[in-house]
Amino acid sequence: LKDPRPYFVGDHNLWAAEEMSDWSGPYNAGVLAMKSVDASTKCIRRWRTELEEKEEASTNQQSFNGAVKRLRHELKPYMLNQTQFPVGKILQNFGEDKVDEHTLSADTVILHNNHCEHKCPGKPERLKRMGLWADTNAVNLFIDSNHH
Repeated sequence: LKDPRPYFVGDHNLWAAEEMSDWSGPYNAGVLAMKSVDASTKCIRRWRTELEEKEEASTNQQSFNGAVKRLRHELKPYMLNQTQFPVGKILQNFGEDKVDEHTLSADTVILHNNHCEHKCPGKPERLKRMGLWADTNAVNLFIDSNHH
């Protein structure tokens, strides 16, 4: 929707969206940016270690927040505004049929395209159906995890 880079400013090494649930911690691991500094590398390594030590897939958010908490003084995290950086939970809470270019705030920068469930053919198709996909390579960046 907008270029997010101008929002990643200040004396921070981590910017992350606010999580909309109470169970996992304050930061959402699906919308984040990090500077390429030692603290970021430590955080990613700690996050990975915590994930490897846990058996449940649902611990991703908790593991990320645990790593951030341990390194918060080095990372100097910044919480991104929910209106500008809504997480995928918005699609569940409001219903994806009610979220489109008209219902999102004009201030929305990125929408975390998550919680793609029942009858969702794919994330790009979903965004196209919602009117949130521009057919321009300069605007859209979709990384297919099956192609490297």
